[in-house]
Amino acid sequence: MTDIPVWYKQTEIGIIPNDWDALSISSLWELLNKTLNPQEFPLKTFYEYSMPAFDNWKKPNVSLWKSMLSSRIVINGNVLLYNKLNVKQKRIWLVNAWINSLCSWEFLPFISHWTQLNYIEHVLKQDSITSFFVSISKWTSNSQKRISPSDFLEFKIPVPTEKKEQQAIATTLSDMDELISSLDEVIEKKKNIKKWAMQKLLTPKEWWIKTTLGEEWIFVAWNGFPVKYQWVNRWKYPFYKVSDFNNNSLFVMDVANNYVSEEVVKILHCNIIPQWAILFAKIWAAIFLERKKLTTRNCCIDNNMQAFLPNQNNNEIFFLYLFKKICLWEYAWTSALPALSSKVLKNISITIPSTIEEQQKIATILSDMDKEIEALEEKKAKYEQIKQWAMQKLLTGKIRLV
Repeated sequence: MTDIPVWYKQTEIGIIPNDWDALSISSLWELLNKTLNPQEFPLKTFYEYSMPAFDNWKKPNVSLWKSMLSSRIVINGNVLLYNKLNVKQKRIWLVNAWINSLCSWEFLPFISHWTQLNYIEHVLKQDSITSFFVSISKWTSNSQKRISPSDFLEFKIPVPTEKKEQQAIATTLSDMDELISSLDEVIEKKKNIKKWAMQKLLTPKEWWIKTTLGEEWIFVAWNGFPVKYQWVNRWKYPFYKVSDFNNNSLFVMDVANNYVSEEVVKILHCNIIPQWAILFAKIWAAIFLERKKLTTRNCCIDNNMQAFLPNQNNNEIFFLYLFKKICLWEYAWTSALPALSSKVLKNISITIPSTIEEQQKIATILSDMDKEIEALEEKKAKYEQIKQWAMQKLLTGKIRLV
């Protein structure tokens, strides 16, 4: 039996402080249900809170009456919108709605007269609560899962009885959200700058030379990989499969789920892919993901992948960026089993700097940008981990702020 700390109590939702309550959402909020049909108000403009508006940087759409063909729910002032469709997306939106504001029926709009809405917003964003709501969501006629309003309203959450404690928790978590959001904006700007730089730096110049991929690359063959040799992680050579693209950085491949020894290499007659080769998927839907990465060490690849090594007169990092601009799916066989042919790839025309020095300069600029973006994304991931920890502690009363 779990020991209950002093000043805490056991409830149906777990251990919480004595001065907190386990309350149903229906007891905390008032669900708004007043509706309005915009078609009855010609020439009027509305602020529309919808799923697309949420996904578009949480900005309500300014919509004319004629573009809204069905009724909406009227909202005004501080309102918390909870999206009941595909709840795993966490479309939870605390808004300060102006006059003539409406929300779509995919949202459950709430107001509260005594509970801080920003506190409840953070409670509902917890992974554990989202997972539970996903588990009780049901399929509807259009093949998408929704949580029913009754199930949502019956759900109980821990709530501090004092508003000042609710506000203190909400403020702390909101400050963390703002920090993460500011990093998102910086990352997005850096990515746009890099995209512009790639377009400028990789646009052919007058002095560049026209050639083909086959003239500049050495294609390296793949190997079959029997199941009995898979899932070993202590040997010399990484044996990459398409799934390994998910476990590495955006730029390089340096971690594999499977490794093989010198002995296995001989048994399977494996081709050793040299360090700094460029790897990519050559079959199935993985082609359409356009993932292309450098390997940081000698390795092997299975028969769903392809590798090439730029010849000694070219810079491999420059060619990685150049290759990233090529849409491989445009060259795939259009059949039930999409696939890439080395013969087709070798004939793709490219225009490149005539000197490896110019290639190196371009590669350095772009790789420095990528390193900066990757560092920012790692920083953001750490902040998100800290926030998850803070949510677990603050929203259960294990750490008190007042």
